[in-house]
Amino acid sequence: MTRDCFFKAKRDDWQSLPKENWWIKGYHFCMIDYYVNRVRHFIIPIGINCNSELHKEEMWEEVVPETISQIIGLSDKNNKQLCENDIIRYNNKLFKIVWVPECAHFAAHPLQENNWSPCINTGTIQTTEIIGNIFDNYELLEAAK
Repeated sequence: MTRDCFFKAKRDDWQSLPKENWWIKGYHFCMIDYYVNRVRHFIIPIGINCNSELHKEEMWEEVVPETISQIIGLSDKNNKQLCENDIIRYNNKLFKIVWVPECAHFAAHPLQENNWSPCINTGTIQTTEIIGNIFDNYELLEAAK
């Protein structure tokens, strides 16, 4: 069994776009731009033929590096793909999807103190609901404190 490793990120020019176009999903890559002496991050949209169209720079979408989030391969009860940094509701409690490097897996980190953390698996995840993310819905993080 194989699984593509997709990411989502906020487009670099998101402020000039309608809200439904702020985010893009696809393959992440970065490169050093020696003309401006900085690392630039891009998403190649899902559906682009990487064998024949990868060299076309107009196919690349520059993104805000801090917003790059991996799609974890599971979906919520509304069949929306869960991503790192998403805020989810499970049993009327709020959690943030995080990567745990020590265990090499994604976890649901509680936003309220003294809260337990559910195991992220195909059983429990089908009862969760994505209600936002830490970049667009900062007020959810504040409200949970």
